[in-house]
Amino acid sequence: MAAGARCAHCARELHAAERCRHCGKIFCKRHLDPGAHSCPGAKTLVSRRRAIGLGLGAATVAALTLAGLRAARLPVPGLPAPTYRKDRFIFEHGEKYPSSHASTVVQTQNGDLLAAWYTGTGEKAPDVAIYSSRLARGGDSWSEPRAIADTPDQSEGNPVLWVDPGGSVWLFYVTMYGTSWNDCKIKYKISEDHGGTWGEEVILRDELGWMTRNSPLVLKDEEILLPVYNEVNWHSMVIITSDWFKTWRAYGDLDSPGGAIQPTVVRRDDGSLLMYMRTDADRIWMSESRDEGRSWSPAVATDLNNPNAAVCLLKLASGRLALAFNDSTSDRNPLNIALSGNDGRTWPWRRIIEGGESKPGSFAYPFLAQSDDGRIHITYTYNRETIKHVATNETWIRRGL
Repeated sequence: MAAGARCAHCARELHAAERCRHCGKIFCKRHLDPGAHSCPGAKTLVSRRRAIGLGLGAATVAALTLAGLRAARLPVPGLPAPTYRKDRFIFEHGEKYPSSHASTVVQTQNGDLLAAWYTGTGEKAPDVAIYSSRLARGGDSWSEPRAIADTPDQSEGNPVLWVDPGGSVWLFYVTMYGTSWNDCKIKYKISEDHGGTWGEEVILRDELGWMTRNSPLVLKDEEILLPVYNEVNWHSMVIITSDWFKTWRAYGDLDSPGGAIQPTVVRRDDGSLLMYMRTDADRIWMSESRDEGRSWSPAVATDLNNPNAAVCLLKLASGRLALAFNDSTSDRNPLNIALSGNDGRTWPWRRIIEGGESKPGSFAYPFLAQSDDGRIHITYTYNRETIKHVATNETWIRRGL
């Protein structure tokens, strides 16, 4: 079990625990029983069993099961969800938040959404800090942003939020020890209360020049892979740790004629790893690994457009892949989301999230997450003025055909 893992119900640090077979969360022995942690999945099964015991018909049993899943806000197996999309700005642009960029979003173990980004007078300015906001489960508006990483007189950048298997929230980010992205050190902080408070910063890599942008990936044997890139030579790589980043090793040195940075990595159904990268070569470039990230195939171009802007991959609960990217070779407009049902070989379902010919502007640096109700969340930079959040689902995306 991962170091620092905590019970999803009582938050007690665990030395021995099991995962609930209904909801998939980790609990101590005291709270492993579904009744002890009010498991919504188990409640649905109990309702179904009681209905069968009362001799109710199959249709009634199915209706009770369906109602239980919906009440628990869980996806209903085999039943397409109604189309859904809701747009929100996380905060209003103004003097307090003059320029904002590079957001990240996760669902914490208590069901809230947590977002982070960097804000200041402008990119690389010494007053730039990492800010965070929360959308409580069932809520309709994001909380007032607050600074969670702010090194005096030095610019912060490229935050990445990640929830580890034990429920701890990690914030990876960079601090600029100079005047350019070449002068950055990678750091992290950890929160044990769903992003409410944060521990002390830890320097992950003291040498200058490497940066973060996209989420870590849990490998076999509880190893963690973090995609990183070298801002100095515009090459991509990954770092892999087996002791929660106390020590790590770097693997890969991926490039294209237009550089290859800000890698995003997912696991495909066959067990291999797929990496997409931002380039200045008009296309998203890709690589793959078949040995848990230790070696990577030479990078090659995909047929997906890229205007030298960040992209984000996400493996969905359905098994499909989601991709957020700017479908252009020259502009950060439009911002699109796409679905693949064959591990990224093709992307037949695509829709515009923001922009297009009738809406000028810059909408970029998307970040993807999926909540436990099946909804897909995308946060992105809106004209460098604010961060926008769109919640949607696969049904809405697939109707874009």
